[in-house]
Amino acid sequence: MTAPFERPQARANKTLIEKYRPSLIGQGSENFIYEAKGHPDVVIKVSKIRLAKSIHAARNQTPEENQEALNNALLSSRKEYQLLRSVFRDHVLKQKQFIVETPYYPSMIKDMETQASAYGLDLPRDGHGRATTIVTVQERSQIFDDKNRVSFDGGLLELQLAKRNTIDIPEERWKEYAAVTNSLMNGEQAKDSTVSQEALEKLFAGMGLAALLKKSIEDESFKRVVTEFQKKAVEHAKVSGTIMDIIGKDNIVFIKKEDGNWDYKLADAIFPLESNVLEKAKEIISRVRPGQKLPHNERLIVRWAVGHVRQINALGKMLGTDAYIDLSEDKIPGTEITIAELVTARNEKSKVQETSNATGPVKKPGSLFRRVNGK
Repeated sequence: MTAPFERPQARANKTLIEKYRPSLIGQGSENFIYEAKGHPDVVIKVSKIRLAKSIHAARNQTPEENQEALNNALLSSRKEYQLLRSVFRDHVLKQKQFIVETPYYPSMIKDMETQASAYGLDLPRDGHGRATTIVTVQERSQIFDDKNRVSFDGGLLELQLAKRNTIDIPEERWKEYAAVTNSLMNGEQAKDSTVSQEALEKLFAGMGLAALLKKSIEDESFKRVVTEFQKKAVEHAKVSGTIMDIIGKDNIVFIKKEDGNWDYKLADAIFPLESNVLEKAKEIISRVRPGQKLPHNERLIVRWAVGHVRQINALGKMLGTDAYIDLSEDKIPGTEITIAELVTARNEKSKVQETSNATGPVKKPGSLFRRVNGK
């Protein structure tokens, strides 16, 4: 494996295939999952979006362009993993990444339709072939066999509350949604916030945050571990400028050890859809003006950032950690627009031309087909 932060060469790693002889056994919403014959201690993951991009690149780019894209993607992914490990250390499942020529089939093409559509990728709808892409070899963990595990399972609050899979929050929920959201966007406001645990459990009913808060009251050992995680999450946000993937089920898992104490593991905590989400969101928020209509991708970036900060800061408030992520004031400087209004497009009262050139994916939460260290 190339050392972290060095520039890797985009050459297919045939030795990896020969060593592990991967066999497709299932998939999650974001990865194809393979077992490694003769190596029961690892699983192999192939990101659907990365594979789809590689197939598209092979059909639409020169080999040199494709190689450069793979180089950059592998370098970025390894850097993000090293940052995560530097903060959370052994709580992060060990993994290595390689560039490998990977076969694909018509059924896999169908399973990548969401990713292809979101990015406007050109895939052979009924074809099969091979594409050079990034493959992750990760330690196989028994945490997913624990039926009593507690998943962060953060979800997307706006989609949870909204009607018809939109971001139009019903009027009867708007007041509580806006009060919680606006009061947790930075440390100073979070400390002064009057938001209660009851209000949070009601707003996040059926979602992971409510379960974490409730169990933290019931179990002191659990509370200590969640407190440690929350502080580390704030540290990670500060050193990386991005968010973790707390949206999906089992990306971050809390488990009870044989000695009765709790621990936690980060299985798929690297956010896959955008880099530097917090820094980008801050920049977008700083230039919002009354009546401005944000491009869809920019609103997604802000929503991802707000969702992450809201939950991590809510934990900090309720657990009394005094550790918070600073994203924004409750109202955007120079305007009367609140963060809650921006995220849900309530501030868009007039039509203006979209001025940003940002492009990117539209992601809807997916459920797991089979869970084996994968999502």
